[in-house]
Amino acid sequence: MRTFLLVAAVAVAGAGWWWMESPESDAGASWLEGRGGAPAGSAPDAPAAAASTRAPSAESAVATGADGGSVGAPHDPWAADLARLDELEEIVDRPALDALARRLADAVARDPKEGRLHLALCRAARLLGDASAAVSFGERATTLLPRDSEAHRQCAKALAELMRIEGVFSALKHLGRYKELMQKAVELDPDNVEAEVERIGFLVFAPSIVGGDAEEAARRAEALAAREPRHGGLMQALALAQDDRVDEARALCEELLEDNPDDQTLHLTLARLLHEEGEVDAALPHYEAALAGPRTSKWWVASYQRAVLRLERGEELDAALSAFEAYAEARPYGDFLPGVAAALWRAGCVHEARGDRDAARACWERALAEDPEFEQAEDALDALD
Repeated sequence: MRTFLLVAAVAVAGAGWWWMESPESDAGASWLEGRGGAPAGSAPDAPAAAASTRAPSAESAVATGADGGSVGAPHDPWAADLARLDELEEIVDRPALDALARRLADAVARDPKEGRLHLALCRAARLLGDASAAVSFGERATTLLPRDSEAHRQCAKALAELMRIEGVFSALKHLGRYKELMQKAVELDPDNVEAEVERIGFLVFAPSIVGGDAEEAARRAEALAAREPRHGGLMQALALAQDDRVDEARALCEELLEDNPDDQTLHLTLARLLHEEGEVDAALPHYEAALAGPRTSKWWVASYQRAVLRLERGEELDAALSAFEAYAEARPYGDFLPGVAAALWRAGCVHEARGDRDAARACWERALAEDPEFEQAEDALDALD
């Protein structure tokens, strides 16, 4: 099974039934305090926000961002930050995102019943790696914005990330709520393509014992492709690859690229398929094509994987080392990206391949400092001794 295809940013969950008892859990409050904001609920009550659904123009009181996120009306003091969040979710800039999260934390402390702020903090916390806080903010957003499709989708994404991090027992506990949130997101806005994509992703990648259903995924992907050829086609390709029908998945990606020649996700997905099958010469141009676009999370994955390819081939090791070091320094965020510890471990492997054992040791020690349970770095250090 090709779980690497999760780079397509589809959510994978486990199974179970769960309801968050308190939308404002300690996780969200702790996250706010850590960024300078008061705990949620500590500021005077403000009027509850009306539900913000997708709007047709920027002139509406609540408009929709590029990814479906709610953007405040022009008079809101935090409107610019919500618009900026849409940009930062696409173009990776960790220092800017952290600074924006601090400002949003201050804003929600002053206005704790503004659902759009909780929705924004759900997105920001997930991107910054705090899935527990993201779920807390997401649940609060769905309470304050009960008719907002995006609030439910973003909460579901946060919950999926929490289940991924915590493992199967978390999945067994939380799946019911995840499915409920995603179903509600689609019901509230049948045109929310991202929600349908993520629902199909769950059906594709989750084991059948916890709700995965390849036939249902194929049916939904086909229906989506009829109205959204790029999104539906990509989901069809991912389902084919997950079913080890790699040649069909590859052909479908190539067909989609004919109509979407600059699509980073399609190039990256095809590159990973080819790379996994050992067709590295064919994969390289697609990594390069993905790298020709903006510095999104997918750009960073392409940079990382191109460096892995170079390391595997023992070629252009200086370029590979530079890519791994740049990745570790940038600490890119997004769904299912390699961790910083992985980049440092790979950098150590480059040093080892060049015969510099001291430099390799230093990188592997840094990897363990980043993630004390990173087994590859532990094994590499043991092999040096």
